[in-house]
Amino acid sequence: MASGATTGALTIVALVLMASIVGGGYELHQQSEQLHGLRAQLRSQASTAAEQQKAASKQAIALRSRLKALQGQLARLDGTVTATQNRLIGDEKQLRVTQQQLPPDLVHLAPKVTPSVVTITCGSSLGTGFALRLPPAQGFTSVVVTAAHVVRDCATPQGKTATAPITMVTHEGQTLTATLQAMDADPRHDVATLGTTASLPTLQPADQAPQPGEFVMVVGSPLGLSESITSGNVSKVGTELITYDAAISNGNSGGPPIDEQ
Repeated sequence: MASGATTGALTIVALVLMASIVGGGYELHQQSEQLHGLRAQLRSQASTAAEQQKAASKQAIALRSRLKALQGQLARLDGTVTATQNRLIGDEKQLRVTQQQLPPDLVHLAPKVTPSVVTITCGSSLGTGFALRLPPAQGFTSVVVTAAHVVRDCATPQGKTATAPITMVTHEGQTLTATLQAMDADPRHDVATLGTTASLPTLQPADQAPQPGEFVMVVGSPLGLSESITSGNVSKVGTELITYDAAISNGNSGGPPIDEQ
């Protein structure tokens, strides 16, 4: 009886061990399947990442190529812009030269100038003067510039004081009394300035000397005919003298030569 019981017990133990072995093998099989699945999933993800990296690399190459092309286009555009700017600068210079060579628009220019021009009488001497934008002496409102020989007979030999009255007739026909302020004793300069208490519209001195060939307009009172307009061109520009071929007569002396500005 004891021997049979022992045998039965051993059989049960053996069956239990076999069941444990079979169960453990099944779990190992499942874990192996899971590991195999994870490996396959990792390979797939790695392959997808490689494809994405490859696509990104191609895209980067394409973008660099496009950027290089755009940089080339920009460089060409810069060259075109620079050339256009240089051409515009040249055109502007040529336009200024052309404008300087064109005759003044006398019809529109004359009315802007004549209000500043006066007819000057000094005894038997007749001439022209013009109000210029200069600081007036104390007690005066406007400065009138004229030729010294127009008022020389009304001044002392040194040209410091007036010995006879100097009168001016304005654009509006008003007669004014002028006071001699200064007169250059050197006949080569032939310039005198007069002062008046009347407020006259002034002319602006030119910024620079004219160039030979430029057109000028001259306003004066030849033979007492006030506000007479003639035009011509500058013949020569010297250090102390500017000559032009605009027609002038007795009475024009001291009148302003006007440029297009």
